[in-house]
Amino acid sequence: MRVFIETLLRETRIPQTRNCHQRYTAGMWRNVVLLLCLFPALCREVRTASPATDISLLVLQREYAATRAARDNHNKALHLYRLNDVADRYAYHLNHQGGLHPDKVGDRSEVQRANQHGAAIDWCVYDADWKAGPQGYLSYLSLSPDGPDAEEAWWCGKLGRKLNRCFDAVGSEEEAADFVQEYREFLLHFPHGKHQREAQRLLKQWQTDLDSYRQQKSR
Repeated sequence: MRVFIETLLRETRIPQTRNCHQRYTAGMWRNVVLLLCLFPALCREVRTASPATDISLLVLQREYAATRAARDNHNKALHLYRLNDVADRYAYHLNHQGGLHPDKVGDRSEVQRANQHGAAIDWCVYDADWKAGPQGYLSYLSLSPDGPDAEEAWWCGKLGRKLNRCFDAVGSEEEAADFVQEYREFLLHFPHGKHQREAQRLLKQWQTDLDSYRQQKSR
């Protein structure tokens, strides 16, 4: 019975998505519970089923195994991308399930379990929460630079525009110049992509900051 429920929850809560920004709401979980509670036996099981992070761990295991078993660059790139996507969501769940902290032994072990399957999750001291590294997205770009998920991998991996960002905002001319260059490069590669408008907005914002820093220096 529990295997059936965990399979159902995995397919319902964590669909096969290629969008590294997708979030999962409590409403979705409530709908699953209400559906299963039409059957009393299933209702008792689902209320004691594994938490969301455990369900994510099953998907991490699956994608990690698929990555290791991949026999060509196309499949390896795809599963590395998916692995990073699931790791992002796993970190997101960690940050929203009750404040897990690296100083607690139990919390560390939960993260270590995920990292054994390639999650690369670490504590971000700047934001005081968990974040997943971008290795899978960057590996995708290396193996499949013109692949169907290249824009999303660039957006999440190189620009860090994902669920759990770890960013130490210095507030300097050099920082602003770096971001201007990065967003220009992104728009050069994906001039008509799905993130075009947001990239243009952020580029304009960083260009304004850069101009302001330079004006202050010239005074």
